[in-house]
Amino acid sequence: NFSFFGFGNGQSDAYSVNDNPTNPYSQFSDGTDSVYQKYSGQEKERKRSQLDAAVKRLEKTPELIRTKQAQQIKANLLEAGGTMKIAMNYFSGERESPAWNKAREFSQRISDLGVS
Repeated sequence: NFSFFGFGNGQSDAYSVNDNPTNPYSQFSDGTDSVYQKYSGQEKERKRSQLDAAVKRLEKTPELIRTKQAQQIKANLLEAGGTMKIAMNYFSGERESPAWNKAREFSQRISDLGVS
């Protein structure tokens, strides 16, 4: 048998290994016995703590501006901005919802700063 990019019945196709895997750690599983559960309490808490840490980093920015530490300002904005974009996209919910659109707008504004 022959298959191409998973289409067909070929057994030598590298993509055929992704068809109904039994591995609970696989990203291609159907989710019934999956170890990863999206929006679990543990994952939400981790994202929330990352967001809190990013906000604390940004709170240091006025002092860094006052003392003219340009590289530290850039490093703070790069790390905190990137972390905040990821966390806000995670918490924003469904695509095209008002919260998702706000998160995308925030993400674009952070990107426009040119540091992340």
